[in-house]
Amino acid sequence: MSSANLSVKATGSTTLKCSWSYYGIPAGHQFCLYMKKTGSPSTPPTIFYPSGTRSGSNTFGGLIRGANYTFYCYDYIDSSHYTELDRVSKTMSYSPPPPPPPTPSGTLSAEATGAETASLNYSYSHGSSVSLFRGNDLLQTFGSGSGSGVYEDSELDPETEYTYYLRNGTEVGSALLAQASINTPELPARGTLSAQAVDSDNIDLTYTFADCENASLFRGSTKIKTFGSGAGSGVFRDTDLDADTSYTYYLRNGTSTEDDLLATASASTTEEPRQSVIRQGKILPLNSQVSIFDNTLTKLGILEDYEYLKWVFKYRNFGNFKLNVNRYKFNTEYLSKGNILALYVAGYYRAAIIESIEIGLDEKGKLSENYTIMGRGLGGLLAERGAMEGVSEDTGYDSQDTFAETAMRHYINLNCMDADDANRNYSLLYLEDPDGERGGNIEYDARFQQGISEILEDLSLASGLGWEIVLDPDNKRFVFQIIEGVDRSSGNGENSVVMFSPKFGNIRLLSYTDSNLNSKNVAYVAGQGEAAARTVVEVAKDGGTYTDMDRREFIIDGRDLDSEAKLTQRGNERLADLGEEKILEIENLSTGPFSYGEDFYLGDIATVVYPDIVEADLRMIESIIEISPEKLIQNKLVFGKQYPDIININENKNKNFYPEVRR
Repeated sequence: MSSANLSVKATGSTTLKCSWSYYGIPAGHQFCLYMKKTGSPSTPPTIFYPSGTRSGSNTFGGLIRGANYTFYCYDYIDSSHYTELDRVSKTMSYSPPPPPPPTPSGTLSAEATGAETASLNYSYSHGSSVSLFRGNDLLQTFGSGSGSGVYEDSELDPETEYTYYLRNGTEVGSALLAQASINTPELPARGTLSAQAVDSDNIDLTYTFADCENASLFRGSTKIKTFGSGAGSGVFRDTDLDADTSYTYYLRNGTSTEDDLLATASASTTEEPRQSVIRQGKILPLNSQVSIFDNTLTKLGILEDYEYLKWVFKYRNFGNFKLNVNRYKFNTEYLSKGNILALYVAGYYRAAIIESIEIGLDEKGKLSENYTIMGRGLGGLLAERGAMEGVSEDTGYDSQDTFAETAMRHYINLNCMDADDANRNYSLLYLEDPDGERGGNIEYDARFQQGISEILEDLSLASGLGWEIVLDPDNKRFVFQIIEGVDRSSGNGENSVVMFSPKFGNIRLLSYTDSNLNSKNVAYVAGQGEAAARTVVEVAKDGGTYTDMDRREFIIDGRDLDSEAKLTQRGNERLADLGEEKILEIENLSTGPFSYGEDFYLGDIATVVYPDIVEADLRMIESIIEISPEKLIQNKLVFGKQYPDIININENKNKNFYPEVRR
C-alpha cells in the first residue's frame, strides 16, 4: 500500500519549500504533487514523479504574503483515478534568520623605542578578553568589545628580534587578530663623570662607562686618557695643572673629539700651592660627600643627602663618627655593619667602620624613617688586638729601646700584621714607608696591654707624636702613618705663627676649662723589689720643682719595669697624660687668615688669645667636623687634652692596676 509525507516551510518572503517522501507507488502509477491557493480555482497537478519510493523537495516562488497555500500529494493513475496520500497547509509568512555574530578583528604595530624598550599601538573590535603576547608570554589582557591604546614593553634584550601577537582570548592558542615584529638595537654607550679639585695642580675625575668602544677622557680638546671598551669605572687624577684655573672635562665614546659625548664635568684648582702640607693629607674636605666602601675596599657609592654628620679626628688616638640619614635616601642600602665610610681629604680617604645602626621610634611609636649610624675610625682596629706577642717567651715582655715611631711600627707589625697566630693579622693593614725614626728614643715594655692603640697613645704622650690610619682604595690598603705636630706658637722663632683671636675673626669660643682636677705634677714610680729594697723613682713634670700647695703627687705601680730609665719614662708618660690643665674648644671660622689643613693641623701648638679668658700656647688634639644642610661644614677644634670626665678619670686609675696584670 502506497503512502507519503509532506512538510512545508518559508524560505523567503515569497517562497515556500515543500519537502516530500513517498513509498510503494505501484508500477504504472505516479506520485503527483500540486499546490492550491485557498480561495482560488483548482489547478491540475503540475509535478509528477515515477512509481516506487523516493524523497525530495520543490520550491514554489512568487507567492503572496499572508495568503494560505495547501499542498497535496496523490497516488496518481489518470485524472479520473487517483488517491490522496497527504496534504499540508501553510500561510505565506517569513522571518529572516538572525545575522551571524560579527567577526573579531584587530590591528597591531610595534616600534623599538630603545635597546630594552618597545612601544605597541593596538586596536580591536568585537573581541573577547583580547590579550597581547610577546611570543608565548602573556603581557596584558585589554578586555572585551572594542578598544585601542599603546602598550610599553620593557626589560628587553638588546639586539634581539621579538614578535608580538594580539589574540582574541588569554591562551596562546586563541584566535590571532594581528601580529607585529621588532628588532631591538644595541645598547647605546653611557657614562658619568664628576670632577673634584684636590689642590692647586691636581683634579680627581670619578668616571663610569658602559657599552663603549675606547671610552676616553678629554681635558678641553686634549685627550688625556683612554680607559678601554665595554664597561668600567674608577678615579683618574689629572696632574700638573695651573693653580686657580677652571678646567672642563669630557668623557667620550671614542678617541676623537668628534665622537659621542657621554658626560662632562668642570672643576677649578685651588689658589695657593702647599704641596708639603697636601702630601700629609692636611686639607679639609672640599665637599660633604661621604664615600661608601665594602670590607674589600670596593667603592659601593656616594652618600650626598643626609641630615647630620659628626666626625671626630684625634691626634693621639682613633676618632669616631655619627651619621643621621633618612633610610629611604639614595645609597642607604649600603649602610650596613662592617662597611666603611670615608671623607675624601686632599688625596686621602679619612675612613671609619660602621659598627652600630639604630632605628628609633617616632612620636607615634612607629619605626622612625631615620638611621643613626655610628662607628670608629680605622685606628679602632688596633684597639681589637692586645699585646700578646712574646708573653710566653724569655722575660715575657716585648721590650723596645728605640725611636718612638719605630716602636709604634714594631708593635703594630708584630701584633696586627705579622703575628705568630695568623688569625690575628689584618690583611689590608700596611705601614707607611719609610720609617721616619721620629719622636726621640723611648723604652717601652709591652705585655697584656688591652689594645695596641693603648700602647700607641702611651708612646704619643711620651714622644709628642700623633698617628692615624688612612684608606688607600686604589691599592686596597689601610695605611698607618705618623702625624708630627709643629710648634706654631707666637714665640717659637722658627715656624710660621698661627694665632686664634677675635681680632683675626677666626674664632668663636665654645668652651674653656682651666682646671687642676685630676692634674698631677710629681710622680713616684715604684718598681721591682720588696719593702725597703723596692726601687722608687721620683719624676717631676718637665723637670720642674713643685712645693707647698702647688705640689700634686701621684704614685705609679711600675713592678713590670726592670730599669730606672723605664720607671722614669713611665712617670713622664703618666704626667703628660695628667698634667695638661687648659682645655679649649673653639669653632674655626673660615673668615680668618689661618686655614685648618693648610696653615695648621692636628698636633700643632698654636697661640690662643681671647680677651679676659685665655692667653696660652696649646696643642691641638682634636678636630670635630660637623656637616648639616642648615650649617653646612663646621670645624671645631679642641686644644689641650681630653676633658677629665668620669670615663677618663677611671681610665687613668686603671692604668695604675695594669702592671699587676702584666706581671
